[in-house]
Amino acid sequence: MCKTTFYIILITVTLITNNFSQTPKKHNYHLYEKAFQELLQMLNGQNPIDFKRAVFISENAYCNGKLDYAKYCDEITSTGKKLKALIAQRGLDIIPPNVRTEIIKN
Repeated sequence: MCKTTFYIILITVTLITNNFSQTPKKHNYHLYEKAFQELLQMLNGQNPIDFKRAVFISENAYCNGKLDYAKYCDEITSTGKKLKALIAQRGLDIIPPNVRTEIIKN
């Protein structure tokens, strides 16, 4: 994935999530600095680009460091399994990829 695309997606997700929050939170700026440094390391090639991790560290800074990465990963895995089951249930897993793309477009 292009670094610019990754960065744009990350900023968009962070802004959307933060804009829909209903309660103001006190922010710990050291958490934002830590998140920024980790994102910068991804963009500079010092760490591999990891979209899931990037979203987590942004959200964790916003939530004052109270999120648990293991729970976050478990939730994503669980949701992925449910979506795969739904795809299989609807028979979309046996449709060729080019036809599947056309179904999604419509």
